[in-house]
Amino acid sequence: MSILSDQTKRDIDALVSSGRYRSEKDVITDGIRLVRDREHRLALLDNDVARGVADIDHGRVRTASDVFTRLRARYAQSVAESTEPSS
Repeated sequence: MSILSDQTKRDIDALVSSGRYRSEKDVITDGIRLVRDREHRLALLDNDVARGVADIDHGRVRTASDVFTRLRARYAQSVAESTEPSS
């Protein structure tokens, strides 16, 4: 009994046949590494979301209007500084 579907076996065979991987084991190992990387990134994202929700719950928020006003001011200052004549 195999835990891999026929399609998955064909996909692995194709990757090995193409020369991209040297063996079936290399394909599986790389696949597991990619899953671990994705799970790690998702865990980081979950932490960021939880931190954001906690900020909201504690009233540490700004309105979009305030944020855009500050961004526009920073952009205007950056443009003004980049157009000043250099000494």
